[in-house]
Amino acid sequence: MRRLILPTIAFFCLSACQSPEEEFAQGKLEKLCDGSIPVCSVHAACIVGDGDYLAADFPGGQRFLVQADRLDTKAVIRLYFEEMVFPGTEFQIKLYGPGCSTLETTHIIDVDLFDRAGDDRIVEFVLPVTDTGDHLLELYSDMAAAYLLTVDLER
Repeated sequence: MRRLILPTIAFFCLSACQSPEEEFAQGKLEKLCDGSIPVCSVHAACIVGDGDYLAADFPGGQRFLVQADRLDTKAVIRLYFEEMVFPGTEFQIKLYGPGCSTLETTHIIDVDLFDRAGDDRIVEFVLPVTDTGDHLLELYSDMAAAYLLTVDLER
């Protein structure tokens, strides 16, 4: 009887036991952002799509390109904190429209994002995308943390 239980547990664990990081990035591939794409007088590290996730660290900033092929969508930016060292005092997201003609921003000061993330360690931000084309996404924070990032364009 014992021989049947252990293989059964192992089978279920292989199919259902995921780490929180694996669950967050489920169905997405890690994108290595070490490029230099000129956009809006600066350089983005890579293009982030619906099928990608990124691993990065704060403090500091990151720049990515998000390509929108539909009008009137929203960019849903999710951060999963792998390691939370210090919550910092400032967090900012900027999403520029094609050619940097428009700007949507979220600027958070003196809010503990680790606390806001809760037990699942995930924070989510939604910014409108009104034009098709390449959008520059900038993240900046003075917090000390390792994180995973996804960007999904939704209607």
